[in-house]
Amino acid sequence: MKILFINTFYYPNMAGGAEFFLKDLIEFLNPRHECAIFSIYDMEKDMREKNTQIDFYNGIKIYKSSSGAYSLDARRNASGSSLTKIRNKILDINNPIAIRNFRKVLAEFQPDIIHSQNVLGIGPKVWKIAYENGIPCILTVHDLLAMDSAQATNPILYFPHRIIQYYYQRYSKYLSAVVTPSKMMYDRVAKLHFSSLEKLHCISNATTINVDVAKIIQEKKSQQNKITRFIYVGALLKHKGILKLIEAFSSIKDDKIQLTLCGKGALENEVRTKIQNDTRIQYKGWLNTKELNVVFLQQDVLVAPSLIDESFGLTIIEGAKYGLPSIGSNRGGIKETIDKTGFGETYPSDDISALRKKIIDFSSFSYREQFFQPILEHIYDYSLDKMADAYEQLYEDELKK
Repeated sequence: MKILFINTFYYPNMAGGAEFFLKDLIEFLNPRHECAIFSIYDMEKDMREKNTQIDFYNGIKIYKSSSGAYSLDARRNASGSSLTKIRNKILDINNPIAIRNFRKVLAEFQPDIIHSQNVLGIGPKVWKIAYENGIPCILTVHDLLAMDSAQATNPILYFPHRIIQYYYQRYSKYLSAVVTPSKMMYDRVAKLHFSSLEKLHCISNATTINVDVAKIIQEKKSQQNKITRFIYVGALLKHKGILKLIEAFSSIKDDKIQLTLCGKGALENEVRTKIQNDTRIQYKGWLNTKELNVVFLQQDVLVAPSLIDESFGLTIIEGAKYGLPSIGSNRGGIKETIDKTGFGETYPSDDISALRKKIIDFSSFSYREQFFQPILEHIYDYSLDKMADAYEQLYEDELKK
């Protein structure tokens, strides 16, 4: 089977959890099928009108289209001037350069099926193009940014979001199937009438579990370190709750707790300033998968303090495979994942004092030890092979129609 994936970002532009999900899925499926990815990249002005470049990473063919006038940096970091943001919103609907290059890639690669992810910066017209060429196209919904104008936090961008919502819903009729990673997202997509219920599916996100989880937990039980190490992994953006986490942690006067921050984003300078006088907090910047895995092994508790409804709690699963229970906000997929698995506890997302109390509670080994058994019982429910099998079955079902 020839599968063409589409996403705004791809390696090395790993903007968030959606990109890591996609990278894991493609690399897992590629030995079984012929996989390729179409994505957009910043290029020099003299390269913008040229054909898509082809690159390879871990055996995956990457079709790199110019992003044209679209600012990937502004999208990734939620930054840029009002003019840049408005221009991006226009190109979220239809990026002529990306669409033109997509047509060429479609003709060259000739996929049997297309698996679309985030297409902001490219445009939903790719779904119609696939339909016109008789190619089934599946969409995995990682966020509601393009589907629900209520997601706009900047009043200036509310009207552009309404237009985007209109076009994405208009083009959604060309999709063969729509997949959500959580029940929360399933219900929201259904309520927005973005997809008919017969096209809507729920497949949980997953991760590569290539470590001995039981052995890692046993080592934690035997060591019982005197210092409890908390970790945050994600974008340094306001809606991710990073500033509230720093405030809550800094208010605890305890030398036996530490906090490691991993990620990048528009708040990097502010984060550095806020933690400069607290030697217990370390900022490591953005880490690749191999580097992050090493850091995970050194930690005790994962914190997911998002202020918005995330589509899924993938960081909860990532932490759990290294024996880390989680403290998560009571929002969206984070709450759903923790409630479903028992991998940790939640708190009201806007309550700093509640987060502070959770950090104090989890600094006790005897308290967090209660989460080890649920991790051992449920972590393999989120193994990559199970997710890949579910997607393969969906591909086959759509090709039979």
